[in-house]
Amino acid sequence: MALSATMRDARQRLLLELARRGSEEAFRRLYAELYDPVCRYVGVRVRGTDEAEDLVATVFGRVVEGLERFDAGRGPVTAWVLGMARHAVIDHQRRRAAFGGARQAAASTDDLHEVLAADLPDALGVMVRDEEVRAVRAWLQRQDEATRELMDLKFGQGLTSREIAPVMGLTQDAVKKRCERILKQMRQELPTESTETGKGGAPCMNVE
Repeated sequence: MALSATMRDARQRLLLELARRGSEEAFRRLYAELYDPVCRYVGVRVRGTDEAEDLVATVFGRVVEGLERFDAGRGPVTAWVLGMARHAVIDHQRRRAAFGGARQAAASTDDLHEVLAADLPDALGVMVRDEEVRAVRAWLQRQDEATRELMDLKFGQGLTSREIAPVMGLTQDAVKKRCERILKQMRQELPTESTETGKGGAPCMNVE
């Protein structure tokens, strides 16, 4: 997984550099690679389809405007773009705060559960199958927004700790420790009858 992430970042940095130099084809390829991660990130946080589409367009508009400002030393391309998506969602949620924001946040938790259940690696997928789905949803609803976001980035988006760090404004070590703490808590709190997951619920997961 680490090798795959490294190769992906190298490819995206090359595409971004070519886009900087005016290659429309390179930008189209970069856009194609980043579109799904951005849509998924925005989609689990913004309920309205039109609003989500507008935010995705806003994010890529900012990408175009910020090509010259990208600094590879501060993190991977995916993290840089998802950081823009995060700020766009925060701005959107602030604007919507007076119009049922709490209800939207609760709905986003349900959507995040669906992402986790559908798209996670096999090891975590074991945990969220069948009767355990409801337990995961209830567990996520009890967590704070930062925990839900970290779970989404790590298991929904499939990012490494290194990639998550600049998105959330944390160090790589802090991300790894938080993931370890969350998964430990999940193992302790999520009941399961599956022998595949072992005692205490959630399986041991790679937090690199």
